[in-house]
Amino acid sequence: MDKFRQFYTENRERLFGYLLRKSGNVSLAADLAQESFTRYLERYRNHELSVALLFTIGRNIFYDHVRRQPRQIALAESPPDLADDQERLYIVREESRRVLAALQEPMIELLKHQPEFSIDRLQFRNQHGEALLTGALKLDGAKPEDFANPMLLMGKVNMQADLKLPAAMAVSFMTAGKPAAEEDEAQAAARTNMALQQVDAFVAQGYLERQGELVQARFALSKGAMTLNDKPFGPGAH
Repeated sequence: MDKFRQFYTENRERLFGYLLRKSGNVSLAADLAQESFTRYLERYRNHELSVALLFTIGRNIFYDHVRRQPRQIALAESPPDLADDQERLYIVREESRRVLAALQEPMIELLKHQPEFSIDRLQFRNQHGEALLTGALKLDGAKPEDFANPMLLMGKVNMQADLKLPAAMAVSFMTAGKPAAEEDEAQAAARTNMALQQVDAFVAQGYLERQGELVQARFALSKGAMTLNDKPFGPGAH
């Protein structure tokens, strides 16, 4: 019970804030938060304490309330705000942490055997054509605690990959991210032209090879050093 009291103390304000943003009502948010903790204790007292589960219960209780109040249905259908997005990211991170914790023991056993992973052939297609990827990855001397330190882990990764794809697909990846509604035709054309120039520059520098409408590259990562087509690539590369 002491662990649940600590869990309640650590998360009550965050849950209250989450429900307040969804409901816009201080009194309602306080009631829903209290009901969320009560339901958690009643149904999951014998489970591992999980922030992700708590927020899921809170969200479900909120929507249950909305469904009982037809005049407030717009609340459930209104687009999520930035704070809601941040809470969702928090929930995803917590759930990922829980899953990774559960995998730690089998991961320790797996790492004892210095595993190697390979992709013999991975193909994907969009409106620009088809891409092909092959590759292999091996962790040399990696330990479970290394996964908490990406920079340390990078030094123990050995990876090789070959990628071939249409140049137009590469350009589409490089220009992705900004909604089309936010720019006019001239801006879109300018972004596409800059991406084409970047592809041409990579070809001229030897990082990419062009074969007709296709471009291809050999990617390698060893002891933290990256190469493209056997040429050093990335910060500090010459």
